[in-house]
Amino acid sequence: KLCRALGITTKVHNGVVFKDQQSGEGLSITGAAVCPPAESVVASVRVGIRHGRSLPWRFSRAGNPFVSRPVPSTGGRD
Repeated sequence: KLCRALGITTKVHNGVVFKDQQSGEGLSITGAAVCPPAESVVASVRVGIRHGRSLPWRFSRAGNPFVSRPVPSTGGRD
């Protein structure tokens, strides 16, 4: 899902090295520079776990097609 979200495909990127082996420079993933508006962030229950259900929920952007089991767009974080 991450590759799909970033537009990385085997047809175009097969064999592409994203990190230089000598310098260590290359692709890096960082957080967003700007926080999304609170009303576009939704919380949902954690999925695929048996333990730790009381730990923090998952947070995602409302309507994000790359989130497994998307959350309905019901409004901001509480």
